Amino acid sequence: MKAKRKKAKTGSRRAAPIAILLLAALAVRLFYLWESARNPFFGHPIIDAAEYFGWARAIADGEWIWTRVHIHGPVYPYLLALLLRAGAVYGWICLVQHLLGVAVLYLLYDTGKLVGNRSLGLVAAALAALYPRFLFLEGLFLAETLVVFLNLLLLRIALGLARRHARPRAWTIVGALAGLSAITRPTILVALPVLLYWAFRSGPRESAPRRALFVLLGTVLLVGPVFLRNAAIGDPVLIQANSGMNFYIGNRAGADGLASIAPGHEWKAIERLATDAGAFREVDRDRFYYGRAFAEMGKEPIRAAARAAKRFLLFWGGWEVEISHDFGFFRERSAALKLLFLPAAVLAPLALFGVLRAFRAGWSGNLPLLLLLSYLVAILPFPYASRYRMPVFPLHLLFAAGALLYLVERARSRARLGKEAALLAVLVLVLNFTPLSVPRGSVVRAHLHLGKIFYDRGDPRAALAEYDRALERDPESADVWNNVGLAREALGDTEGALHAYKRVVRSAPHHAKARANLAGIHYNSGAIDSALVEMKRAIESEPRNPDFLNNLGALLMHKNMLREALEVLEMGASFAPDNRPILYNLGRAYERAHRFEEAEATYRRLIALGETKEVRLQLGYVAEKMGRQETALVEYRRALAIDPDYPDGMKSLGVFLLGTGNEEEAFRLLERYLDRRPSDGRIRELLRRAKQQ
Repeated sequence: MKAKRKKAKTGSRRAAPIAILLLAALAVRLFYLWESARNPFFGHPIIDAAEYFGWARAIADGEWIWTRVHIHGPVYPYLLALLLRAGAVYGWICLVQHLLGVAVLYLLYDTGKLVGNRSLGLVAAALAALYPRFLFLEGLFLAETLVVFLNLLLLRIALGLARRHARPRAWTIVGALAGLSAITRPTILVALPVLLYWAFRSGPRESAPRRALFVLLGTVLLVGPVFLRNAAIGDPVLIQANSGMNFYIGNRAGADGLASIAPGHEWKAIERLATDAGAFREVDRDRFYYGRAFAEMGKEPIRAAARAAKRFLLFWGGWEVEISHDFGFFRERSAALKLLFLPAAVLAPLALFGVLRAFRAGWSGNLPLLLLLSYLVAILPFPYASRYRMPVFPLHLLFAAGALLYLVERARSRARLGKEAALLAVLVLVLNFTPLSVPRGSVVRAHLHLGKIFYDRGDPRAALAEYDRALERDPESADVWNNVGLAREALGDTEGALHAYKRVVRSAPHHAKARANLAGIHYNSGAIDSALVEMKRAIESEPRNPDFLNNLGALLMHKNMLREALEVLEMGASFAPDNRPILYNLGRAYERAHRFEEAEATYRRLIALGETKEVRLQLGYVAEKMGRQETALVEYRRALAIDPDYPDGMKSLGVFLLGTGNEEEAFRLLERYLDRRPSDGRIRELLRRAKQQ
């Protein structure tokens, strides 16, 4: 009995440090969540986060099976969708991610305990708890926290199965976790050979092939359905789109090896390369960009090798390369992020020191080392950002913890640290002070996006203040100047807007949005020909943009150029078959061209997408033109049933009923119409004459 109590007390004492660490980490996260509610970006996802949230919202609204290949894997959007369906708001979703972050700390502790000892696990978890970017990413609508959790869980289970010499079928869960991670972010697939090797060697030789086969089976069971769905759409991409374009961005001639092209006109210009080459499916676009990148790399192999070497240093180094969100902007506004003080500049040299020691001790039985090195293979070819390293950064911390414990042990034993100290000093210098061209601020400027948030809220003055701050960082930014133009327009400053847009097109002639905005200003001023010129230039830059094609079609109809308008709108409908504005204008163009059957078919497509009073009214007009009086009456009544106070519906049905002899109802409808539109002299005169007869 005493032995049991003693054992329980010992267990409690051993569990106390990690319990305290996890509780402290949870408290910091709850404090950060409370702070974040005052951050202007809270509740306003941007760029990748907006893509994730948009897809999640579509799923939550009923689109459970995707109808196009997305640029991200589906797991994270589906998780967000489930939370949204459960009624979660932004803060609750962040709380779930913070809880995942605490789970990551425990998994890191447990994994460290398994590969080394309790001290290794505790130190690794403590380093992770003091590294602020884990907390930062947990507060954003990005998949990083989920991928980190899945990868660590995968590592922990693979180590546990090997230690227990588990049955072959148990290894299916390792493959399933690899597949789940892959359809969140495909990078882990590069580590699949390592997992197969680990399963093969971890147990009796006679069952080795079956263990590896079950790992492969688990992966295929998760990745296969995603690939089959994409193939069913007609675009057989393995998991997600844009890998070819990302590869090209990081390896094209003149590239800096980073993800340095922000969403905007530069991004659109690179997208246009594949479009101009006739590559429209994502699988064809990937093929195009990979081919073009390899061709350009072949012309300057030394620079291509230098880019790979730069990414190698960045993977092991202390540089934090921003993308999408500006960490500094968030840290300035958060005491919690300031409280967590361990930067990668400290952790990275320790990690590489630990890796080198582990490599010397023998790599073949070290799964964390094998996973880390395999992930490096996936990092080297693609554009680098610190966010892309995060899924395996806990492994860096495992090796950093091992290095730290080794150095402390050597210092305690008063052993000489000459060679080790020299090596660590060299690593610190190389991994922090090599003169690499690394941006000091975010590639995508926080103030640009914050200005857009204020603009969308209806506060153009606050938006302009943020754009001014963005221009302090980049005075020639075409995207910022374009947004300045929009804000100036919202304030009624047409001259200021015109100046901003013209400044954009002088420095970036292919900036499609600025061209389209110029077209809008010309249209509002009555300069239709100038508007047409600018709209055509916008479409030259973005030939498949449905909004631009719709606007050009409307301008051409305004000029009564029906044949050209139909060509443009039909092209737009082929690119975006569910785009309501394009279909509506296409139906109107068919009407004006007296192609009534085609107009009716187009309006029916619109009704299938969602019934509106305007489309029902147009169906009534078309039925009248085709001599189908009963159908016209039904459609007019349906338009009014949707909105009984719809003035155009009252007018159309009233005039129709006058023509069919139903005068009592017609008078009542037209009188109600004139109460709302008293200035319509034509209808007033029509009603007066009808009453006199």
